[in-house]
Amino acid sequence: MRISRPLAINIALGTVVVAALAGGVIVLHPFGTPTAATDADTVQLTGTVQKGVVSSTITASGSIAPGNQVTSSFAVSGTVTSVAVAVGSTVTAGQTLGTIDAAQLQKAQTSAATQLANAKQQVTDARASVTAASKASTTTTATDSGTAPGGGPGGAGSAAPGSSAQGSSATTAAQAAASRASAVASAASQLSTAQAQVVTAQSAYDSATAALSSATLTAPIAGVVVAVNGSVGATTQAGSRAESVTPSGMAGAAASGFVTIADASTLTMTANIAEADIAKVGVGQDATVHFPALGSETASAKVTAIAPTATTGNSAVTYATTIALTSAPAGLRLGQTAQVSITTQSSKTAALYVPTAALTTAGGVSTVTVVGSDGRSTEKTVTTGIAGDVGTVVTKGLRQGEKVVIGSVSASQSSTGSTPGRTRFGGTGGFGGTGGFGGRPPWGAGGFGGPPPGGTN
Repeated sequence: MRISRPLAINIALGTVVVAALAGGVIVLHPFGTPTAATDADTVQLTGTVQKGVVSSTITASGSIAPGNQVTSSFAVSGTVTSVAVAVGSTVTAGQTLGTIDAAQLQKAQTSAATQLANAKQQVTDARASVTAASKASTTTTATDSGTAPGGGPGGAGSAAPGSSAQGSSATTAAQAAASRASAVASAASQLSTAQAQVVTAQSAYDSATAALSSATLTAPIAGVVVAVNGSVGATTQAGSRAESVTPSGMAGAAASGFVTIADASTLTMTANIAEADIAKVGVGQDATVHFPALGSETASAKVTAIAPTATTGNSAVTYATTIALTSAPAGLRLGQTAQVSITTQSSKTAALYVPTAALTTAGGVSTVTVVGSDGRSTEKTVTTGIAGDVGTVVTKGLRQGEKVVIGSVSASQSSTGSTPGRTRFGGTGGFGGTGGFGGRPPWGAGGFGGPPPGGTN
């Protein structure tokens, strides 16, 4: 049987319209979504009262850095004669990192040792001089106070009291005593000078010995070598032997020095927290760190430090916050990107909670609209707890499993691709109206349902 062209067109149009109707019903009432119609043009959105641990978190990103990082340099200038490590080497504390030419340093140390020995000998000689001068002074004093030759006091050989001979003798004795005292003082002064020269020589020797020791650079800590800034034949400049470096999040960006070592036994990351959130963050808070390069791997962590001053960049004010990892997944490397979620507050145990959008608070009183099994809505007053990422804790007023209203949308807005406003089926151009199936279109011949110009096929 041959089907006329108008009939074929009407059948096709009917099929399209029926499919559109079915799609509209699915959009307005999606499968598996709890809804309740409040009127012909509104669709209610509902959620369920659930039970679980509710936490509030702040997220930020950064990169993995060592907990401790040290750059080490030669304490004296010289020409590098050996480099004992390379980037990636694992070292222990005290292990040799490199050496410089020690020939001149050895000569300086030998010369200082000779000067020290000479100074010590001068002290020995000066001490002997003091001893001799003191002994001579004591012996001569005893002789001066003894009996004069030719008899005892007042004897034939003695001068009469008050005579000129007796006065001359006394003067000579005083001069001799003064000379002896001067000799003792001079010897003592020479000893003091010699002792001072020993102190100076000892200091010079110690410095020369330390410089000679510095010709061999050793690792101040155990760890992994992350930078080597020297080569054989290069000249090094004197610097600090070992200097702590604050990890910046990139181990490769170490401070300049001969060798930089990172202690990877502890790992940290530094995250920049916005000023709007920093008041919620505190030292000791728990955190979870995720590593995009390692898939779903995570690590537990804690906040260990918060910068006291802010950093401004790109019109944003942030505070550098240090997070220390308490564990680390296998394969984690220094410098890798990390994303941290800091738990600012959390319920101690599993608690009832609802979507935060379900709550209405006015005058300090919070209410929710509960949808019963019969579809009726009832407003209930509730007591709330912490507001978390998944919802807000409700400590009183609800039961687990109850449905609560979280909002509503118009039927037209819930339809995919529709324009805002009312959406109704029927009306002009609808089923059975002018221009419908079997009727003559108002826009003239050739439309749907009417015979085309020239009659039927």
